[in-house]
Amino acid sequence: MLRGKLICLRARLRSDIEILHDPLRADPDLWMLSDVRAWVPQSLDVALAQFDKRQAEEQVKFLDFIVETLVAVGSLPAGRVVGEACLWDTDLHTRSAHLGLALIEEARGLGLGREVVDLLVDYAFRVRGLHRLQCETHAENEAMLGMAEAAGFQREGQLRQVSWRSGRFVDQVVLGLLAQEWKAQR
Repeated sequence: MLRGKLICLRARLRSDIEILHDPLRADPDLWMLSDVRAWVPQSLDVALAQFDKRQAEEQVKFLDFIVETLVAVGSLPAGRVVGEACLWDTDLHTRSAHLGLALIEEARGLGLGREVVDLLVDYAFRVRGLHRLQCETHAENEAMLGMAEAAGFQREGQLRQVSWRSGRFVDQVVLGLLAQEWKAQR
């Protein structure tokens, strides 16, 4: 378990799938903001089957975490599951990975996302020994851009009209952070 001041990142449990299914997977707008894949309606049974399949496979390329409050924050009580985070597409040869997160609506704007990013970055560089982290987000996702830049990520480029969101193509910003940059800012 990775512990911050407000939240912890812990292993995903089967019961978390049920808790987060409606607030994170049933909302096409949130899905399109936090994922580049197309949203499709998905039953809870399918989500549980996917979880079971992933648990049976080696989790080297995709490291899943659940975001849970450690203390009461805003209207959220301590112990509340408020989202998910991941390091995905981990490449052990180049020692790189991508970072991602999604929080339920009630958890946004409380500083929890920034703490998630900080914990994932610390885990990736200090525990896993990675060399580079990358995150991609829609150019309109000011919250994620702000969190990433506050954590030391630098904008490396913008892919024009690469993602489909809410009936139109949108740009995607690519941000990167190297281990030595992270160490220098600590």
